[in-house]
Amino acid sequence: MTDYTLEIFEPGDARVRLRQASETVNARIDDYARALRHAADAEGIYRVELAHAFRSEREGGAAVAEAEIKARAAAVLQSKERDEAAGEAKAAGERVQAALDARRSLWRLIEWSMRASTGTGRTEDERASWPS
Repeated sequence: MTDYTLEIFEPGDARVRLRQASETVNARIDDYARALRHAADAEGIYRVELAHAFRSEREGGAAVAEAEIKARAAAVLQSKERDEAAGEAKAAGERVQAALDARRSLWRLIEWSMRASTGTGRTEDERASWPS
């Protein structure tokens, strides 16, 4: 079993660490917004290319089903870019959640540290008394 020891945060250090965690959250939110814009742009480009290819096929005399299949084939690169951008947007959203979770965990450690340093509340592992 690993023995974990928790350090007690000094107030100034706690403020710095919380500020850094908040900056990380804000940066991840900015990244997420950029990823969403990129995904929306990629979707738009795909749809425009698909429509152009479909129109071209129909004007060339292809039946609707045939034109649709050929148009999708013609827009395969834009389709790939669209799918990659959507995946990146999802991953960016998950990074926002991870940063928020890390900041919450830091705050809980700071609260524990405040209780431990002032002698208020319990300092041992509080989960030990939780009902299972």
